[in-house]
Amino acid sequence: MSEGKDEQAHGDQVKTLSTTPKSKRLPRRGVAIAAAVIIVCAVITGIVAWRGGDGDATKPPKPYQGSRVELSIGKVPSHVRIGLVVSYTENPREGSGWIGNAHGAQVAMWRLTQGGGDAEIQVVSDKGSERGAKDAIAQFKEAGVAGIVAATSGSHTKVLVKEASRAGIPILLPYATRLDDVPDGAWFGIPTASRQSNIIKAQAVKLGCKRFVTRGTGLQAADTTDIPVDNKGQVTKQFVDKLAKDPKTCVYLEGLGPAIASDAPTIVSDLRAGGVTAPIFLGPDATSAESTVALARNGAIPNGIYTVGVPSDEVEAVSLAGNEESRAFSEAVTHLAASKEKSVIDSSRSFETYADEADGRSHDAVVTLIAGSVKANSSHAEDVRVALSNLDMSKLPLVNRPDAIGKMTIEAGVQIVQLANVQGAPAWVPAAK
Repeated sequence: MSEGKDEQAHGDQVKTLSTTPKSKRLPRRGVAIAAAVIIVCAVITGIVAWRGGDGDATKPPKPYQGSRVELSIGKVPSHVRIGLVVSYTENPREGSGWIGNAHGAQVAMWRLTQGGGDAEIQVVSDKGSERGAKDAIAQFKEAGVAGIVAATSGSHTKVLVKEASRAGIPILLPYATRLDDVPDGAWFGIPTASRQSNIIKAQAVKLGCKRFVTRGTGLQAADTTDIPVDNKGQVTKQFVDKLAKDPKTCVYLEGLGPAIASDAPTIVSDLRAGGVTAPIFLGPDATSAESTVALARNGAIPNGIYTVGVPSDEVEAVSLAGNEESRAFSEAVTHLAASKEKSVIDSSRSFETYADEADGRSHDAVVTLIAGSVKANSSHAEDVRVALSNLDMSKLPLVNRPDAIGKMTIEAGVQIVQLANVQGAPAWVPAAK
């Protein structure tokens, strides 16, 4: 596993960033979910801590007058600190694509401040490795965080969950696939691999597919054939020609990562260029901001590309079926981008750089942890973990509403989504029924 980016890291950082808005900009574009700038930023191996107020100001920030922007979850206890894990790594299979999406956590903290709440967020890169995962949890335990949002995915998340459980810290993983054996105090945003397979196979039947060709091991289906690639990472011409004549064979690709030539963006491009019209299903990492941009750059839309995930937030915000909270989230992103605040994850850039990539899943994970702290009236991790186990999710201001009202889950709104070009920007929309 390469950690080349982390080898260039500077020393530990602790910085308090202001959330007071200073200027305004034009409204956020309706569905600009994935920014055109792919994340190539300086790597952090230390900690960036951010409070919801301005350390230099003599007065607290004035909340925006709009009724939808502020978050009010109840009286937040003193000294609540949330840990945020990101993965700066050159291995795209270990969560590096979620950096932009993770900025939804910053939106949640900003909204909490606008509602009069006070909490801190502490960011640590686990480097997408098992060793880094252990180190990250150790840092969070020492810092006394109330809970952790792990904005990453991949096999190393097993270690994150195991170490967090040992430390007694609740951990929410909005972008990771649920393990078959989940310890108490851990919640995942993506269903188990077996459930993903069932969802995909059901959609494939609706689309008229009889069988699958696959690259990767994520799909559990009886009738599958491996996709052959040459030493340049391209699908063999003979196979493409054969598949182009068989529209009833669906394609499944996992391990999406723009840094690997033989992975999904290149294969999708090869198949479509060769005349393959069958539906193509991707692993859940496809909805990361980085992967979405890579697919669009390779001409993957609008060409029947599907995955298991949730619709892009801005699509929900402008759709008739969207909820008020998705619109509030979009409005908050616009205000925070206009404030010229620094990114809490990458302090060398402004939040505005990542504004179009921030999503509701990391936002909702932070809201959930804060709500657990409020319910427990405590900032201690063990108290928050107990409170979360019977938290009524239906009463929380979440962008992605829970499917089972009242049940503690962050696996909300998961469905088959399709890559589309909406008003000139790539976005994930609900697949046609």
